[in-house]
Amino acid sequence: MVSIKKIAETILTWYEENGRNFLWRINPNTPYKIMVAEILLQRTTAKSVHKFYHNFIKKYPNLDKLDKAEKKDLEEILSNLGLLYKAKIFKKIAHTLKENEYEIPDTKDKLMELYGIGDYISSAILTFGFSKNTPIVDSNIRRFSSRFWKLKDEQQIKKKLIVLTKNDMKKVYFGLLDICWFYCRAPEPNCGDCPLKKCCPYP
Repeated sequence: MVSIKKIAETILTWYEENGRNFLWRINPNTPYKIMVAEILLQRTTAKSVHKFYHNFIKKYPNLDKLDKAEKKDLEEILSNLGLLYKAKIFKKIAHTLKENEYEIPDTKDKLMELYGIGDYISSAILTFGFSKNTPIVDSNIRRFSSRFWKLKDEQQIKKKLIVLTKNDMKKVYFGLLDICWFYCRAPEPNCGDCPLKKCCPYP
C-alpha cells in the first residue's frame, strides 16, 4: 500500500510540471483575490475566468473599490462572462464588509454568513487566501475520493484531505484539482495517463 505522503509527493511533482497556471494561483495572493476568483468560477470554466480575471482585479483591486462601483458597471463587465447575476453577490459582500473596514473574515462561520458564500468558497478562501488548511470538497473531489479511497462520507474525505495536504498544502490541492479535471472525470476517467494510476484501485 502506498503511503499518503508518497501520494502527495506524486501529486506535487506532477503539478509542478503539468499544473494549470491560473492568475489566482500565483503568489502573492490575497483573500480578496481568492474570493473574487472563486465566486467567478462558480458555474463557469476556469479557462473563461482566466481571460477575464486580470481586468476585473485591475478595475476592482479591493473591496472598497467594489463597494463604490455602480451596479450597472459591474453588470456590464460581468455580462462578458454571462455572469450578470454575480454583480449582486459582489455588491452585497462589499457593502456588508464595509462595517468591518473591508476586512474579509478568516473563520468559516463568518465567511458563510456572507451573501453567496457557501462551504466550498469559504474553504477555498481560508486555504488559499489565509493559508489555513480547510478541506475543499466539490463534486470532482468527491468522485476522486470515491474511486481512489473508496470514501463517500464527506467527513472522512475531509480528514483524508487534511493529511494529504499537510506539506505544500496549496500546490497539492491545486494538483489534485487538476488531476480530477484532466483524468478523474465523469462518467469515464482517463486512467491510462493519470499520474496516480499505479496506486489507484479503480475500477
